Amino acid sequence: MSITFELEIKDGRVVRPVLSGEIPANSCHIFELIIPEGVTEIADDAFYSVRGLRFSKVTLPKSLLRIGHRAFKNSLERIRGMKFPPKLEFIGDEAFSCEDGDSFAKTITLPNNVHTIGSRAFFNWMKLTTVKLGKSVADIGEGAFGLCTSLDSVTGNLADGNMVVCGDRLIAVYGAMDSFTVPDGIEEIGDYAFSSCRIDRDFYGDKKYGPEKVTLNDRIRRIGKHALRGLRITELTIPDSVEEIGANPIYHSPVKTLYGKFTYQGRAIIVGNRLCAHVRIADSYEIPEGVEILDEDSFNNCRNQEVMAFPSSLRIIGRACFGFAQWIKELRFNDGLETIGEEAFMWCSALTAVTIPASVKEMGNDTFGMCEGIAKIVFEGDVPPACQGNIIRPDRFKGAVKVPAGSVGAYREAFPALAQPAPAYPNGRILENK
Repeated sequence: MSITFELEIKDGRVVRPVLSGEIPANSCHIFELIIPEGVTEIADDAFYSVRGLRFSKVTLPKSLLRIGHRAFKNSLERIRGMKFPPKLEFIGDEAFSCEDGDSFAKTITLPNNVHTIGSRAFFNWMKLTTVKLGKSVADIGEGAFGLCTSLDSVTGNLADGNMVVCGDRLIAVYGAMDSFTVPDGIEEIGDYAFSSCRIDRDFYGDKKYGPEKVTLNDRIRRIGKHALRGLRITELTIPDSVEEIGANPIYHSPVKTLYGKFTYQGRAIIVGNRLCAHVRIADSYEIPEGVEILDEDSFNNCRNQEVMAFPSSLRIIGRACFGFAQWIKELRFNDGLETIGEEAFMWCSALTAVTIPASVKEMGNDTFGMCEGIAKIVFEGDVPPACQGNIIRPDRFKGAVKVPAGSVGAYREAFPALAQPAPAYPNGRILENK
Protein backbone atom coordinates (compact mmCIF):
# COMPACT_ATOMS: atom_id res chain seq x y z
CA MET A 1 0.00 0.00 0.00
CA SER A 2 1.27 3.46 -0.96
CA ILE A 3 1.35 5.85 2.01
CA THR A 4 1.66 9.63 1.77
CA PHE A 5 1.58 12.32 4.43
CA GLU A 6 0.83 16.00 4.93
CA LEU A 7 2.15 18.29 7.63
CA GLU A 8 -0.22 19.70 10.21
CA ILE A 9 0.97 23.29 10.68
CA LYS A 10 -0.56 25.72 13.19
CA ASP A 11 0.66 29.30 13.64
CA GLY A 12 3.97 28.58 11.98
CA ARG A 13 4.52 25.40 14.02
CA VAL A 14 4.79 21.87 12.60
CA VAL A 15 2.66 19.84 14.98
CA ARG A 16 2.80 16.40 13.37
CA PRO A 17 2.55 14.56 10.06
CA VAL A 18 -0.85 13.22 9.03
CA LEU A 19 -0.56 9.90 7.15
CA SER A 20 -2.92 8.64 4.47
CA GLY A 21 -2.83 5.16 6.05
CA GLU A 22 -1.34 3.17 8.89
CA ILE A 23 2.21 1.88 8.65
CA PRO A 24 2.24 -1.85 9.49
CA ALA A 25 3.95 -2.92 12.70
CA ASN A 26 7.66 -3.79 12.44
CA SER A 27 8.03 -1.92 9.14
CA CYS A 28 8.87 1.60 8.03
CA HIS A 29 8.23 3.95 5.13
CA ILE A 30 11.08 6.22 4.03
CA PHE A 31 10.48 9.70 2.63
CA GLU A 32 12.33 12.91 1.81
CA LEU A 33 11.00 15.75 3.97
CA ILE A 34 10.76 19.40 2.95
CA ILE A 35 9.42 21.75 5.60
CA PRO A 36 7.99 24.89 3.94
CA GLU A 37 9.17 28.45 4.43
CA GLY A 38 7.32 30.38 7.09
CA VAL A 39 7.59 27.60 9.65
CA THR A 40 9.39 28.86 12.77
CA GLU A 41 9.09 25.83 15.05
CA ILE A 42 8.97 22.03 14.92
CA ALA A 43 6.98 20.82 17.92
CA ASP A 44 8.11 18.41 20.61
CA ASP A 45 7.68 14.78 19.42
CA ALA A 46 6.47 16.01 16.01
CA PHE A 47 7.85 13.10 13.95
CA TYR A 48 8.87 10.78 16.79
CA SER A 49 5.19 10.27 17.59
CA VAL A 50 4.54 8.46 14.29
CA ARG A 51 5.69 4.82 14.31
CA GLY A 52 7.51 3.62 11.21
CA LEU A 53 7.96 7.06 9.61
CA ARG A 54 11.57 7.64 8.45
CA PHE A 55 13.39 10.34 6.48
CA SER A 56 16.46 9.88 4.30
CA LYS A 57 16.70 13.63 3.65
CA VAL A 58 15.41 16.63 5.59
CA THR A 59 15.25 20.19 4.26
CA LEU A 60 14.68 22.85 6.89
CA PRO A 61 13.31 26.34 6.06
CA LYS A 62 15.36 29.52 6.51
CA SER A 63 12.62 30.82 8.82
CA LEU A 64 13.09 28.05 11.42
CA LEU A 65 13.94 29.16 14.98
CA ARG A 66 13.26 26.14 17.18
CA ILE A 67 13.50 22.34 16.90
CA GLY A 68 11.61 20.76 19.80
CA HIS A 69 12.44 17.94 22.16
CA ARG A 70 12.50 14.55 20.40
CA ALA A 71 11.26 16.22 17.21
CA PHE A 72 13.12 13.79 14.91
CA LYS A 73 14.05 11.08 17.41
CA ASN A 74 14.39 7.72 15.63
CA SER A 75 13.02 9.32 12.46
CA LEU A 76 16.22 9.41 10.39
CA GLU A 77 17.22 6.60 8.03
CA ARG A 78 20.77 6.65 6.67
CA ILE A 79 20.65 10.42 6.41
CA ARG A 80 23.93 11.77 5.03
CA GLY A 81 23.68 15.43 5.87
CA MET A 82 21.52 18.23 7.16
CA LYS A 83 21.80 21.97 6.60
CA PHE A 84 20.70 24.02 9.57
CA PRO A 85 19.10 27.41 8.80
CA PRO A 86 20.92 30.62 9.87
CA LYS A 87 18.18 31.85 12.24
CA LEU A 88 17.96 28.60 14.23
CA GLU A 89 18.30 29.24 17.98
CA PHE A 90 17.24 26.11 19.86
CA ILE A 91 17.72 22.33 19.44
CA GLY A 92 15.82 20.30 22.06
CA ASP A 93 16.60 17.21 24.08
CA GLU A 94 16.97 14.09 21.88
CA ALA A 95 15.94 16.18 18.87
CA PHE A 96 17.90 13.98 16.43
CA SER A 97 18.68 11.01 18.68
CA CYS A 98 19.11 7.76 16.74
CA GLU A 99 18.71 4.65 18.89
CA ASP A 100 19.64 2.43 15.94
CA GLY A 101 22.63 4.49 14.82
CA ASP A 102 21.14 4.97 11.36
CA SER A 103 22.47 8.48 10.78
CA PHE A 104 25.24 8.44 8.19
CA ALA A 105 25.99 12.18 8.42
CA LYS A 106 29.66 12.94 9.02
CA THR A 107 29.56 16.69 9.68
CA ILE A 108 27.31 19.01 11.69
CA THR A 109 27.67 22.76 11.22
CA LEU A 110 25.50 24.84 13.54
CA PRO A 111 24.75 28.50 12.78
CA ASN A 112 25.90 31.30 15.07
CA ASN A 113 22.41 31.98 16.44
CA VAL A 114 22.10 28.58 18.14
CA HIS A 115 22.35 29.12 21.90
CA THR A 116 21.02 25.77 23.23
CA ILE A 117 21.72 22.16 22.28
CA GLY A 118 19.68 19.71 24.36
CA SER A 119 20.66 16.53 26.14
CA ARG A 120 21.35 13.62 23.74
CA ALA A 121 20.47 15.91 20.82
CA PHE A 122 22.69 13.97 18.38
CA PHE A 123 22.95 10.78 20.39
CA ASN A 124 24.37 7.75 18.56
CA TRP A 125 25.33 9.45 15.31
CA MET A 126 27.96 6.77 14.84
CA LYS A 127 29.46 8.13 11.60
CA LEU A 128 29.76 11.72 12.84
CA THR A 129 33.39 12.93 12.67
CA THR A 130 33.18 16.74 12.80
CA VAL A 131 31.06 19.21 14.78
CA LYS A 132 31.25 22.96 14.21
CA LEU A 133 29.55 24.85 17.00
CA GLY A 134 28.28 28.39 16.52
CA LYS A 135 29.55 31.41 18.43
CA SER A 136 26.44 31.79 20.62
CA VAL A 137 26.21 28.30 22.13
CA ALA A 138 25.84 28.79 25.88
CA ASP A 139 24.24 25.53 26.95
CA ILE A 140 24.97 21.97 25.78
CA GLY A 141 23.09 19.16 27.48
CA GLU A 142 24.62 15.92 28.73
CA GLY A 143 25.11 13.22 26.12
CA ALA A 144 24.58 15.70 23.28
CA PHE A 145 27.19 13.74 21.31
CA GLY A 146 26.94 10.50 23.28
CA LEU A 147 28.00 7.35 21.40
CA CYS A 148 29.28 9.41 18.47
CA THR A 149 32.23 7.03 18.37
CA SER A 150 33.79 8.36 15.16
CA LEU A 151 34.05 11.94 16.46
CA ASP A 152 37.46 13.51 15.81
CA SER A 153 36.90 17.26 15.88
CA VAL A 154 34.71 19.79 17.69
CA THR A 155 35.34 23.48 17.08
CA GLY A 156 33.69 26.68 18.27
CA ASN A 157 32.18 27.86 21.51
CA LEU A 158 32.54 25.50 24.51
CA ALA A 159 35.06 23.29 22.66
CA ASP A 160 38.35 22.86 24.49
CA GLY A 161 41.00 20.59 22.99
CA ASN A 162 39.46 17.12 22.79
CA MET A 163 36.69 18.10 25.22
CA VAL A 164 33.33 19.86 25.21
CA VAL A 165 32.82 21.68 28.50
CA CYS A 166 29.75 23.60 29.69
CA GLY A 167 30.40 25.51 32.90
CA ASP A 168 31.92 23.05 35.38
CA ARG A 169 30.43 20.05 33.57
CA LEU A 170 32.33 17.76 31.21
CA ILE A 171 29.96 17.08 28.31
CA ALA A 172 32.13 15.05 25.94
CA VAL A 173 35.60 13.63 25.53
CA TYR A 174 36.37 12.33 22.06
CA GLY A 175 39.09 10.91 19.87
CA ALA A 176 41.85 8.40 20.64
CA MET A 177 44.12 8.61 23.69
CA ASP A 178 45.99 6.44 26.17
CA SER A 179 45.20 8.38 29.35
CA PHE A 180 43.06 11.28 30.52
CA THR A 181 43.13 13.45 33.64
CA VAL A 182 39.96 15.37 34.35
CA PRO A 183 40.90 19.07 34.65
CA ASP A 184 40.63 20.76 38.06
CA GLY A 185 37.81 23.06 36.96
CA ILE A 186 35.47 20.14 36.23
CA GLU A 187 33.02 19.24 39.02
CA GLU A 188 30.61 17.04 37.05
CA ILE A 189 31.23 14.30 34.51
CA GLY A 190 28.03 14.29 32.50
CA ASP A 191 26.01 11.34 31.25
CA TYR A 192 27.84 9.50 28.41
CA ALA A 193 30.75 11.96 28.65
CA PHE A 194 33.47 9.51 27.52
CA SER A 195 31.25 7.43 25.24
CA SER A 196 32.41 9.31 22.14
CA CYS A 197 36.02 8.15 22.46
CA ARG A 198 36.90 6.49 19.19
CA ILE A 199 35.78 2.95 18.42
CA ASP A 200 36.56 1.32 15.08
CA ARG A 201 34.01 -1.26 14.00
CA ASP A 202 34.76 -4.04 11.57
CA PHE A 203 33.87 -7.66 10.88
CA TYR A 204 36.13 -8.90 13.68
CA GLY A 205 34.59 -6.69 16.37
CA ASP A 206 35.11 -3.32 18.00
CA LYS A 207 38.57 -1.87 18.55
CA LYS A 208 38.63 0.81 21.22
CA TYR A 209 41.02 3.77 21.40
CA GLY A 210 39.65 5.47 24.51
CA PRO A 211 41.97 5.91 27.51
CA GLU A 212 43.35 2.97 29.48
CA LYS A 213 43.61 5.21 32.52
CA VAL A 214 41.29 7.96 33.74
CA THR A 215 42.21 10.09 36.75
CA LEU A 216 39.42 12.01 38.46
CA ASN A 217 40.23 15.25 40.26
CA ASP A 218 39.35 15.78 43.93
CA ARG A 219 36.65 18.37 43.18
CA ILE A 220 34.26 16.12 41.28
CA ARG A 221 30.80 16.04 42.86
CA ARG A 222 28.91 13.96 40.32
CA ILE A 223 29.61 11.12 37.87
CA GLY A 224 26.77 10.67 35.38
CA LYS A 225 25.04 7.70 33.81
CA HIS A 226 27.35 5.66 31.53
CA ALA A 227 29.91 8.45 31.98
CA LEU A 228 32.95 6.20 31.39
CA ARG A 229 31.20 3.88 28.98
CA GLY A 230 33.23 1.73 26.62
CA LEU A 231 36.73 2.76 27.69
CA ARG A 232 39.75 0.50 28.20
CA ILE A 233 40.13 1.24 31.92
CA THR A 234 40.67 -1.75 34.21
CA GLU A 235 40.44 0.12 37.51
CA LEU A 236 38.79 3.26 38.82
CA THR A 237 39.23 5.34 41.98
CA ILE A 238 36.26 7.43 43.07
CA PRO A 239 37.32 10.55 45.02
CA ASP A 240 35.82 11.43 48.42
CA SER A 241 34.37 14.61 46.89
CA VAL A 242 31.81 12.62 44.86
CA GLU A 243 28.25 12.99 46.13
CA GLU A 244 26.18 11.52 43.30
CA ILE A 245 26.66 8.68 40.80
CA GLY A 246 24.34 7.78 37.91
CA ALA A 247 23.44 4.37 36.51
CA ASN A 248 26.48 2.21 35.73
CA PRO A 249 29.17 4.77 34.84
CA ILE A 250 31.57 1.90 33.91
CA TYR A 251 29.14 0.24 31.46
CA HIS A 252 30.99 -1.78 28.79
CA SER A 253 34.38 -0.96 30.31
CA PRO A 254 36.64 -3.84 31.42
CA VAL A 255 36.98 -2.55 34.99
CA LYS A 256 38.24 -5.28 37.35
CA THR A 257 38.69 -3.30 40.56
CA LEU A 258 37.02 -0.26 42.11
CA TYR A 259 38.57 1.93 44.80
CA GLY A 260 37.44 4.86 46.90
CA LYS A 261 34.10 6.27 47.95
CA PHE A 262 30.89 4.25 47.48
CA THR A 263 32.78 1.11 46.44
CA TYR A 264 31.92 -2.30 47.91
CA GLN A 265 34.51 -5.08 48.10
CA GLY A 266 36.26 -3.57 45.09
CA ARG A 267 33.55 -4.93 42.80
CA ALA A 268 30.46 -2.73 43.09
CA ILE A 269 29.36 0.88 43.46
CA ILE A 270 26.61 1.34 46.06
CA VAL A 271 25.16 4.78 46.84
CA GLY A 272 22.67 4.68 49.71
CA ASN A 273 20.14 1.97 48.88
CA ARG A 274 21.11 1.86 45.17
CA LEU A 275 23.58 -0.51 43.58
CA CYS A 276 24.74 1.57 40.61
CA ALA A 277 27.28 -0.72 38.99
CA HIS A 278 29.06 -4.05 39.28
CA VAL A 279 32.26 -5.14 37.56
CA ARG A 280 31.59 -7.71 34.85
CA ILE A 281 33.91 -10.43 36.17
CA ALA A 282 34.11 -11.05 39.92
CA ASP A 283 34.63 -13.85 42.44
CA SER A 284 31.26 -13.00 43.99
CA TYR A 285 28.08 -11.32 42.78
CA GLU A 286 26.37 -11.36 46.16
CA ILE A 287 24.18 -8.30 46.71
CA PRO A 288 24.34 -7.09 50.31
CA GLU A 289 21.30 -6.56 52.51
CA GLY A 290 20.07 -2.97 52.50
CA VAL A 291 20.20 -2.62 48.72
CA GLU A 292 16.69 -1.77 47.52
CA ILE A 293 17.35 -0.75 43.92
CA LEU A 294 19.50 -2.26 41.18
CA ASP A 295 20.10 0.49 38.63
CA GLU A 296 19.58 -0.06 34.94
CA ASP A 297 22.44 -1.96 33.27
CA SER A 298 24.15 -2.47 36.65
CA PHE A 299 24.96 -6.17 36.05
CA ASN A 300 24.84 -6.05 32.26
CA ASN A 301 27.15 -8.68 30.70
CA CYS A 302 28.18 -10.12 34.07
CA ARG A 303 30.05 -13.43 33.91
CA ASN A 304 30.44 -16.72 35.79
CA GLN A 305 27.26 -16.67 37.85
CA GLU A 306 24.98 -19.69 37.58
CA VAL A 307 22.54 -18.82 40.38
CA MET A 308 21.49 -15.23 41.06
CA ALA A 309 20.06 -14.62 44.54
CA PHE A 310 18.63 -11.36 45.79
CA PRO A 311 18.54 -9.83 49.30
CA SER A 312 15.25 -9.52 51.18
CA SER A 313 15.55 -5.72 50.98
CA LEU A 314 15.39 -5.55 47.17
CA ARG A 315 12.36 -3.75 45.68
CA ILE A 316 13.34 -2.72 42.14
CA ILE A 317 15.38 -4.33 39.36
CA GLY A 318 16.13 -1.70 36.73
CA ARG A 319 15.93 -1.71 32.96
CA ALA A 320 18.38 -4.10 31.22
CA CYS A 321 19.94 -4.76 34.62
CA PHE A 322 21.11 -8.29 33.75
CA GLY A 323 21.09 -8.04 29.96
CA PHE A 324 23.40 -10.54 28.24
CA ALA A 325 24.24 -12.23 31.57
CA GLN A 326 24.40 -15.51 29.70
CA TRP A 327 25.72 -17.63 32.59
CA ILE A 328 22.70 -17.18 34.87
CA LYS A 329 20.78 -20.45 34.91
CA GLU A 330 18.50 -19.85 37.89
CA LEU A 331 16.87 -16.82 39.52
CA ARG A 332 15.93 -16.70 43.19
CA PHE A 333 13.77 -13.62 43.60
CA ASN A 334 13.01 -12.34 47.08
CA ASP A 335 9.51 -11.91 48.45
CA GLY A 336 9.17 -8.12 48.61
CA LEU A 337 10.43 -7.46 45.08
CA GLU A 338 7.97 -5.04 43.46
CA THR A 339 9.24 -4.07 40.00
CA ILE A 340 11.25 -5.84 37.30
CA GLY A 341 12.24 -3.43 34.55
CA GLU A 342 12.07 -3.57 30.78
CA GLU A 343 14.55 -6.03 29.23
CA ALA A 344 15.90 -6.75 32.72
CA PHE A 345 17.04 -10.30 31.79
CA MET A 346 17.06 -10.02 28.00
CA TRP A 347 19.46 -12.41 26.24
CA CYS A 348 20.07 -14.47 29.41
CA SER A 349 20.17 -17.53 27.21
CA ALA A 350 21.08 -20.03 29.97
CA LEU A 351 17.91 -19.36 31.99
CA THR A 352 15.65 -22.41 32.18
CA ALA A 353 12.98 -21.61 34.80
CA VAL A 354 11.73 -18.51 36.58
CA THR A 355 9.39 -18.02 39.55
CA ILE A 356 7.82 -14.59 40.07
CA PRO A 357 6.73 -13.88 43.67
CA ALA A 358 3.31 -12.42 44.46
CA SER A 359 4.92 -9.18 45.62
CA VAL A 360 5.86 -8.23 42.03
CA LYS A 361 3.33 -5.65 40.82
CA GLU A 362 4.99 -4.40 37.63
CA MET A 363 7.11 -5.93 34.87
CA GLY A 364 8.57 -4.27 31.79
CA ASN A 365 8.25 -5.28 28.18
CA ASP A 366 10.70 -8.02 27.16
CA THR A 367 11.70 -8.72 30.75
CA PHE A 368 12.90 -12.15 29.54
CA GLY A 369 13.22 -11.25 25.87
CA MET A 370 15.27 -13.70 23.78
CA CYS A 371 15.61 -16.14 26.71
CA GLU A 372 14.85 -19.12 24.51
CA GLY A 373 15.96 -21.67 27.11
CA ILE A 374 13.15 -20.90 29.58
CA ALA A 375 10.80 -23.87 29.82
CA LYS A 376 8.55 -22.54 32.57
CA ILE A 377 7.57 -19.23 34.15
CA VAL A 378 5.65 -19.57 37.42
CA PHE A 379 3.61 -16.67 38.82
CA GLU A 380 2.74 -16.96 42.51
CA GLY A 381 0.40 -13.96 42.66
CA ASP A 382 -3.37 -14.19 42.12
CA VAL A 383 -3.28 -10.82 40.34
CA PRO A 384 -1.00 -10.52 37.29
CA PRO A 385 1.65 -7.78 37.34
CA ALA A 386 1.03 -4.71 35.19
CA CYS A 387 2.98 -4.89 31.93
CA GLN A 388 3.03 -2.71 28.82
CA GLY A 389 3.77 -5.43 26.25
CA ASN A 390 5.00 -9.00 26.68
CA ILE A 391 7.32 -10.25 29.39
CA ILE A 392 8.78 -12.71 26.87
CA ARG A 393 8.65 -12.90 23.08
CA PRO A 394 5.91 -15.39 22.16
CA ASP A 395 7.66 -16.48 18.97
CA ARG A 396 10.83 -17.40 20.91
CA PHE A 397 9.16 -18.94 23.97
CA LYS A 398 8.62 -22.70 23.77
CA GLY A 399 7.50 -23.30 27.34
CA ALA A 400 4.46 -22.56 29.51
CA VAL A 401 3.32 -19.97 32.02
CA LYS A 402 1.92 -21.46 35.23
CA VAL A 403 -0.42 -19.37 37.41
CA PRO A 404 -2.53 -19.94 40.57
CA ALA A 405 -5.83 -21.79 40.31
CA GLY A 406 -8.63 -19.38 39.54
CA SER A 407 -6.30 -16.78 37.97
CA VAL A 408 -5.90 -18.26 34.48
CA GLY A 409 -8.48 -15.89 32.98
CA ALA A 410 -6.87 -12.81 34.52
CA TYR A 411 -3.42 -13.77 33.24
CA ARG A 412 -4.73 -14.56 29.77
CA GLU A 413 -6.28 -11.09 29.67
CA ALA A 414 -3.05 -9.50 30.92
CA PHE A 415 -0.82 -11.38 28.44
CA PRO A 416 -3.04 -12.06 25.40
CA ALA A 417 -0.17 -13.05 23.11
CA LEU A 418 0.74 -15.91 25.45
CA ALA A 419 -2.90 -16.98 25.59
CA GLN A 420 -2.94 -17.71 21.85
CA PRO A 421 -2.79 -21.36 20.73
CA ALA A 422 0.63 -22.85 20.08
CA PRO A 423 1.53 -26.24 18.57
CA ALA A 424 2.28 -27.80 21.96
CA TYR A 425 -0.39 -25.78 23.77
CA PRO A 426 -3.68 -25.70 21.83
CA ASN A 427 -5.35 -23.73 24.66
CA GLY A 428 -2.51 -21.24 24.96
CA ARG A 429 0.53 -21.28 27.16
CA ILE A 430 -1.04 -19.80 30.29
CA LEU A 431 -2.02 -22.80 32.44
CA GLU A 432 -3.06 -23.54 36.00
CA ASN A 433 -0.13 -24.38 38.23
CA LYS A 434 -0.73 -27.84 39.69
